[in-house]
Amino acid sequence: VLFSLQTHPVNLRILESGCDLIQRLSPMLPSRQPEVRSAVILFANSARSLDASTKAYHACLGALLSLCQLSDENKHEFANCRDELHNDICQVLISDASDLETKELICELYWCVSSVAGSTLGFIAKKIIDSMKYLPQNKQSSNYFEAACGTLTNLALDPENHMVLVDAGALTQIANAIQSFDFSDAVLSASCTALANLSTSSCIRSAIISHGGVSALVESMKSAPTSAEVQGEASRALLNLCDVSMEVRKVTTDHLFLFFDAHYRHDDIILQEIVSSMLSKLSKDGVCRKEMISTSRTYDVLVRLFKLHPSNKKIQKTSLLTLRNVSTESSITPILLNRGFLPLVVS
Repeated sequence: VLFSLQTHPVNLRILESGCDLIQRLSPMLPSRQPEVRSAVILFANSARSLDASTKAYHACLGALLSLCQLSDENKHEFANCRDELHNDICQVLISDASDLETKELICELYWCVSSVAGSTLGFIAKKIIDSMKYLPQNKQSSNYFEAACGTLTNLALDPENHMVLVDAGALTQIANAIQSFDFSDAVLSASCTALANLSTSSCIRSAIISHGGVSALVESMKSAPTSAEVQGEASRALLNLCDVSMEVRKVTTDHLFLFFDAHYRHDDIILQEIVSSMLSKLSKDGVCRKEMISTSRTYDVLVRLFKLHPSNKKIQKTSLLTLRNVSTESSITPILLNRGFLPLVVS
């Protein structure tokens, strides 16, 4: 098949049929053989030279995505292609002549490849972000925005890409996606994860806040209460942003009920650790602490964290820190004793 495609590079019918065949056979292909990696380069170069409106172009992208999904080696093979090739492919994203399905396929390709090669693909961020500005945000485009935000999420795994993403306008587009796709757990999950990854850089946090990141994260938790991924990633981002200012901590404290609901609804251990860490962090702040101790749910969740995760050192430590902080309020001691905290601390 590869020989035929190389022998007749300008025959679109042969290219379309060959790509379709490769795509169908991809689950059975030996992913580590040199021929497969050669096919990645062949399809990448073919895609660059084709008119994006043709069926052959779409088939070529589909075959390329299938091969990249086979192995990390294939992903790296595509990612290491010349920058000009990637720029030409991504140019389709901002072209009025290409349809939504084609743009979606391109974003899915880069979402796949950037999962292992995000550090080398930061330069594609601007075209992806620019494409998000002009596409209508509705149910028909939700798959595209999931793939676009998923790609930005992967790029944000590398701290060196953080300023690149911010300068390209990622924060505004991610916040807009959260507001426009409150009906899609998939888009919300990808968007919140992107903000959570970006929030790991302390120099980015103020920018996230100024672009409406805090309210967007809170709204995402309200919109997708049954999604552990949305709850966990939004909470992770807010946990980092609470380090920035009293205002953020106050907003978070006002919405503690969302964290409590997530704690009861989801068993995910990472989410449980984040809830425990959030209580510990907020309880250090005198204003937040007074609001925390005014609700009985704070004590209920603390007791539950102690009891459900006796062997998790992180949860035990942060829960003890929370308990230490709230016990500085003299009026709380009888409540803590009545709630049975003493045996939990001793154990």
